[in-house]
Amino acid sequence: MQSEKYATLTKPAEIAELMRAIYTYSGDRRTCYCLRILPLVFTRSGELRSARWPEFDLDVPEPLWRIPDERMKSSYTIPTIIRSFRQGGLEAFFRTGSKAGIRPEHAMRLRLQLEHPHRSGKPSDMNLPGWRFHSPHGDLAGHHSVSVSGNWRVTFAFDGTDAILVDYRDFH
Repeated sequence: MQSEKYATLTKPAEIAELMRAIYTYSGDRRTCYCLRILPLVFTRSGELRSARWPEFDLDVPEPLWRIPDERMKSSYTIPTIIRSFRQGGLEAFFRTGSKAGIRPEHAMRLRLQLEHPHRSGKPSDMNLPGWRFHSPHGDLAGHHSVSVSGNWRVTFAFDGTDAILVDYRDFH
């Protein structure tokens, strides 16, 4: 069976033309909004049409949209990566957004660093520019670390594909 070929845009001029067409489209208001959002979120149109407000966290510097696994077309399920925390304030921030147990100026960076494991499967996936990923020695042998700001770090270990013992600390 021959695979179906889909149209692709690979040239900047073609992409620019498509974006102009999207922004000048004057059909149904909902369709206009969906067309404008799709190139920004890179999701299937069905996932966007089925979106519900509780899936969006827009009151943060880096807005998030969490699509439930049952609505994803792919049979691949993103594993629940963070299994355990050492620092309660960091866990509360991860689960509820509460900044009570963290430095508020670290919130945006911490949110990115805590959400990134959901796209990872191994420690080296956290080795992103500016995060200064490394594997400490001594008491933290077997753990990994990324920089939040100054001396502040998020440390974690991996058990299979799950992050465990996630901690937030000031190394000074």
